[in-house]
Amino acid sequence: MSSLYKRKLKNRTVWYVNLKLANGKRKSINTGCETKTAAKDVAAEFERKILLGLDPLPKNSARGLLLNDVSAEYLRDRREAWGPRTSVLHEHSLMLLQREIGNLSVVEIGEQQVAAYTAAIRTGRSPATVNIDLRNLKAFLRWCKSQYKLTNWDPPRIRQLRPPERQHRDFYTISEAEALVRAATAIEINGESFGRYIAMLLLTGMRMREALGLRWANISQVAGVLTLSGTKSARPESLPITRELSALFNSWQERPEARPLFGFSAWSGHITTCWRRSVQNAGIRPLKLDNCRDTYAVNLLLEGIPLAVVSRLLRHSSITVTMQNYAGFSTEDLGHALENEKPRQERGAYFTAILRGLHN
Repeated sequence: MSSLYKRKLKNRTVWYVNLKLANGKRKSINTGCETKTAAKDVAAEFERKILLGLDPLPKNSARGLLLNDVSAEYLRDRREAWGPRTSVLHEHSLMLLQREIGNLSVVEIGEQQVAAYTAAIRTGRSPATVNIDLRNLKAFLRWCKSQYKLTNWDPPRIRQLRPPERQHRDFYTISEAEALVRAATAIEINGESFGRYIAMLLLTGMRMREALGLRWANISQVAGVLTLSGTKSARPESLPITRELSALFNSWQERPEARPLFGFSAWSGHITTCWRRSVQNAGIRPLKLDNCRDTYAVNLLLEGIPLAVVSRLLRHSSITVTMQNYAGFSTEDLGHALENEKPRQERGAYFTAILRGLHN
């Protein structure tokens, strides 16, 4: 009643099935499968519908393109354009989709399926994290419409969750940062000073894992540039080496290029425990380790560094991100009102305090 044959398309080879319809005519249909075994299963389903008097391809059909096969092709097609982190996120989003709605045809994904998917992934997750999966799903459905020219089908509307009100960015003052570095210097992980690590975060605004992945080969004091790999953007980024940062590097005695600056990782060094001990011994407010980045940004703004410069040092994707987080601390933006309430700090006082805490 039916026969299978292969056809080479633009970017892949798929199996077609030649079916005899109820009216006696024959029709070739793209199964969307790259293996003959999978194509046989699709052909059997078509034959079953014909025997029941149903149309094997109802209106708005995706021609047998099942979610499992299409998502696998989507990941293969887009992987070269993504970074490693982005690939993992898209793969995770599609895995959750298949788990929640099953192996449906692409055009069977409607608002009801999207609502069920959204409800399932919201459990115990923040709106920002859920929105990543929703954006990935939206990109996938748009790709399906364009890739397979589904003119009779439009992807369902996907509404992102509204994030909660942005919380106030908390930070340590100059005196608190100095006390913190001094307390951290007395703590060691694998024989290395924990204070150097905290000083690095406070002097550069690096993220926790960026500092841990830093190697001596990434540092060129002659050129005055520090190159970061494994960043949030998955691209190499650079920072200028200031006088204070150069003084921190000079406190190391050995500098093998292949060796990381810090001989401990986020998993092996009990960093969170050491951080809490440092805060407790310094007698300051208990903030998170991530607030070291906020401390760096806010103290630069309070010293009168322009917001655009701080945005570049923080390596934000745009100055808008910096403004959303830190514009309330910018003496440049708030003018005289802020200067009356929060006098501008002396230029360079913050960096000097960090080094003073490290060496005292």
